[in-house]
Amino acid sequence: MACETGRGCPYKCTFCSTTAFWGNCFRVKDPERIAREVEYYCHNYKKISHFDFHSHDNFLTHKNYIKKLNYELEKRNLNISWNCSSRIDQLDDEFIELLKKSGCNYIDCGPESGSSRIRKLINKDINYKATITNIEKLVRHKIGVAVNFMFGFPTETIEDLEETFEQACISVDLKADIVFCFLSPIKGTKIYEQFEHLLINKA
Repeated sequence: MACETGRGCPYKCTFCSTTAFWGNCFRVKDPERIAREVEYYCHNYKKISHFDFHSHDNFLTHKNYIKKLNYELEKRNLNISWNCSSRIDQLDDEFIELLKKSGCNYIDCGPESGSSRIRKLINKDINYKATITNIEKLVRHKIGVAVNFMFGFPTETIEDLEETFEQACISVDLKADIVFCFLSPIKGTKIYEQFEHLLINKA
């Protein structure tokens, strides 16, 4: 069951339309409100036990927020599972244990490229080593991970692509799922403004 949890992202990836839509205003619903919504669906539709919190790009930005959500779910004796989208380089061991306890069973994350040069180009400011380490830890805790990679960035070379494939293979070895997609330069994003002159068909 999809559940709207908030919007906005504090980061500034140049390809992402979230900032164009919402600015850098990071907002999440109050954990009690989310728990009440979950409780409503569980009680009124008995077969619903899994919730998709995917509407937020970075649901796991703050550990204390997830602690409060877990408290509200436990208070209502809601035995659910849930998935979300988020960067994962900020997770520590306590956070991962908390995710498992609260019912999280799948996380969608996006390092976007295996090439540090491309990540710098698109302002993907993540700790890549920590991302890989946490993929391994999450899978060990039986929390599935989808790792998203993109192709088609301006100035991308064969060497950059090879680095991305190499990192994708590492993620597969760690039992993560892999998602490949092509860059779609959306009007209003920084990358569209930077490279509009290279576009053949402008949206």
